[in-house]
Amino acid sequence: MAASTSSSARTSAPTWLSRFLSNFPLYTYPDSASSPGSSSTSTAPEAPTLYVVPPHPALASSWTSADPRCLRWQMELLFRSPSQDAQPINVVFLDPRAEDLVWGPGGTLPFLHLPLAPDSRNPAGNLVGVSALQHWVDNYHPYAWERPELGEKAGSSSAPYADEALRLEAQSWITLLETKALAGLLLQLLLLPALPPRPAQRPALLTRLLASSLLPSALYRLSLLRRLSYLTPIHPTSHPSPLPAFLAWLGAVEFTHPFSLPGGADAEKDSATIIGKSELEREEEIGDRARAGDWRSCRSEREEARVLELALKEGSGSYTDLLQGACEAIEAVGVRMEADGEGAEKRWALGADKPAPLDALLFSILHTVLSLPVDHTLQHASPVSGSGDVGEDDDPAYTIKAPARTLREAVERHPVLVRWTRHVWKESVRPSKLFSVQS
Repeated sequence: MAASTSSSARTSAPTWLSRFLSNFPLYTYPDSASSPGSSSTSTAPEAPTLYVVPPHPALASSWTSADPRCLRWQMELLFRSPSQDAQPINVVFLDPRAEDLVWGPGGTLPFLHLPLAPDSRNPAGNLVGVSALQHWVDNYHPYAWERPELGEKAGSSSAPYADEALRLEAQSWITLLETKALAGLLLQLLLLPALPPRPAQRPALLTRLLASSLLPSALYRLSLLRRLSYLTPIHPTSHPSPLPAFLAWLGAVEFTHPFSLPGGADAEKDSATIIGKSELEREEEIGDRARAGDWRSCRSEREEARVLELALKEGSGSYTDLLQGACEAIEAVGVRMEADGEGAEKRWALGADKPAPLDALLFSILHTVLSLPVDHTLQHASPVSGSGDVGEDDDPAYTIKAPARTLREAVERHPVLVRWTRHVWKESVRPSKLFSVQS
């Protein structure tokens, strides 16, 4: 008994420690009564939710995105819905020029947030990124978010085209539009910093300190150039194009995540060589990097943007070639549509029985082109001059020489393209109730 008493005395806490610990009582919370899949803990939406870039300012009340890739997938979902009575899809606008971070898969738009499946253990539902949208649309839309037990749907028995030759031709037009036409459109969007609209107010101080060293508008610019790099063929042998040379000149393939700071011994050494130099010497150093396509040595996004600005100025000739190729691609589509004869503007492309992926892609490009300001080349695309004052966060595309032709002129050269786009808007887009815009 004495031994037990002495052992208890040795293990008891000092009075001062017990008094201190009494200020932090140990509390055990009861287990949650709700299951992981219940509505009280689930963060999944009740309906499929598509996150896209906001619409053009002139179409603020519309669900149509100002970004051609986002609009393409909106049209894919619309065309594949069985009827006007299909379950609505929520649309949430994320402005990459106002947000410091797009939180979707890969940090890119668009992406789809699906409701919680009945047997799922993930309370957040499922996210479908832009790279997986094609598979999801082909194999699940429009019913699998509430019936996952059905699995992937079988292929549709009714093909949109009358024969295999038209199907192959449609795929050829899709390839042309996805490369040349889309590349020219993305480049022309670089001339238009007003699309999407600029944020109305600045973010909070802490957000600015923790986010990138560049304004979101500049990061959006970089994202457009990344998308251009995705259009570059890895081995451009059989189909030569000015796009690989242009992007190699810009060094776009060397882009890293916009919020990362490249490290390593080489980056530290290159950064040290700039410190202490005069402004002129630093400008010369940055110019050398622009000409060499050296982006990895940039220590911040602001320095990277300055390198990009100089590269854009010196690569404006290739830019003109790209825009010329895009104009030729659009005019080729116009010539093909004119060959279908009278009434082609009231039919789907290539005389399809129902809307197909070619129609979604073609409408997204033509609608975006026709939404661009008519006089933007006079406002923003003036030649570089020594007297021009450019702010440190201004779009470097302000200084690109105005192109000889614009995409809008190429579209208007073939009135059937304008009439076709307006017909699709009037008959399919404007009356649609499929998308419900969420504030």
